[in-house]
Amino acid sequence: MSTRANANAVTTVPALALSSTSPVSQIEFATLAILCGVLAAGAYFCFPLYDDGWLALVLRESGPHFLAQHMGDRPVFGFLLEQVGRFGAANRFVFVLLNSGLWLTFAVESGLLFRRLFPELGNYSVVAACLTLAPIVLQTQLSTALVVIPANLATIFGYAAILLLLQQRPAKKSNKLLILGVASALAAFGVVLSEYGVATNLVGCALLIGMALTRPGSVGGVRRQLLISAGWLFGLTVAAYLIFAKTADFSTRPDVAPGQLVQRGAAKWLGLPFELVAGTWHAVVGAYAVALGSVTVAWDSKSTLAGVLFGFLIAILVYFATQGPEPETTFGDRTGQLFFRLMVFLPAIFIGLLPFSVMGRPTVLLEFGSRFRIPVMPVAAAITVALAITLVRRPLRWIPVMMFGFIVGYASWTFTYSAIQQSRAISALRVALRPYVAQSGGYTVAVVPFDRFETELTANIAAAWPVEMEKKLWVVGEGPARSEFGNRSDCHSNTSIDVNVRGLTRMGKLDNLLWLDTTAGKPVSIEQYCTSAK
Repeated sequence: MSTRANANAVTTVPALALSSTSPVSQIEFATLAILCGVLAAGAYFCFPLYDDGWLALVLRESGPHFLAQHMGDRPVFGFLLEQVGRFGAANRFVFVLLNSGLWLTFAVESGLLFRRLFPELGNYSVVAACLTLAPIVLQTQLSTALVVIPANLATIFGYAAILLLLQQRPAKKSNKLLILGVASALAAFGVVLSEYGVATNLVGCALLIGMALTRPGSVGGVRRQLLISAGWLFGLTVAAYLIFAKTADFSTRPDVAPGQLVQRGAAKWLGLPFELVAGTWHAVVGAYAVALGSVTVAWDSKSTLAGVLFGFLIAILVYFATQGPEPETTFGDRTGQLFFRLMVFLPAIFIGLLPFSVMGRPTVLLEFGSRFRIPVMPVAAAITVALAITLVRRPLRWIPVMMFGFIVGYASWTFTYSAIQQSRAISALRVALRPYVAQSGGYTVAVVPFDRFETELTANIAAAWPVEMEKKLWVVGEGPARSEFGNRSDCHSNTSIDVNVRGLTRMGKLDNLLWLDTTAGKPVSIEQYCTSAK
């Protein structure tokens, strides 16, 4: 979707912008589509990744009806997940298609938000969209339904409401009521879907107040309208969350219950500001510095060469996508004014991270943990791009544009390639492990040198096995194995297994506790985990 809609236009459905046929808009869409294509390929070949492993195991062993029964902490999400899981053999394709569509929509919303916040820099909105889509600040693009529905979809609803409320021109009373009604429905559904909607709406409140404070003069009561919208959105969010908390069953995940707030010690509360600062720095600056520092070129590494070439391709496309005519706006392109707005909008990131931080969730985690930054990503991307553009002279703005384009392309390619290679390495263990599981009457626990989710490891290795054989296997990484069984040279033998992950169980007699050695260049070797059992 083109992100070049007029900054003062009301955008209700992002897909409507696809009607634009200008060359620049086509380049914008082509850039986002290419990035989505690479990430979609990664999601397909890596499936299941992270919590999708639980999803794959449950669908094979219990069926889609099981999903909603064990999502009591997010009942609406559980219902949606069950419906999506009813596609049977086509599940993987459907999950990847849904994932790609929602990420593309999220990126487009990020570009549209950039044009709302910094209309005089509207030509660079595609850069913000690409930063949102790339696995740099967020790294959950290859995970599907278990992340994209509760996190991305809830956030998308929230930002759709924010974009409606951020319109900056007077409207008829009937139109105002219609816009407010649609925005309220979107914002409320995001909260009812998951707690990510709460964080997104709080970001929206901060942005609405910030826009009111940075308006260049008072035009038809727009400032007052923005402040009223902020108050209304906050009240609506509180009411919707009370309904969500009342209907949810937190017994399976007590760590996400509202009561978790009172269990934080004084030391954790004192560390809260530092956690928020760290998360904000990572989202605005730190993640890009790490991504730029990780760029390597090795002549004997085809993957890095391909990553560099893909980075240059995206850089060139992003450069041409920013070459449209300057947007007409009431804001002047003055450095002082831009810096003031940057400082006013920056607290929105703190506020968006706050709900997760007070619940004890770190704000600087990578990969699966980066999902806690999803609600703040569009704002963070907008601030990053605006700051970089503002710090250089107008004739040199192509430099940060192409730099961002390059690291977006390089990171997308290398992240996807690495994930696919690791997924293949895990899946390759199934041939060596299968005879041990087939000959065993009880359960087999396999310890592998991969630091991944246990459900992800089990689902990948047993993907092509009969379901009855799959049910006898559980795969763990080295860290959890040491915690559960001790070190290999000084471990205690277990005679039973007791695992319960959201209703997915492995309980009963433990026949095999195995160690798999996957030294590069050598065949997989399997031996008993305990070399000296107590």
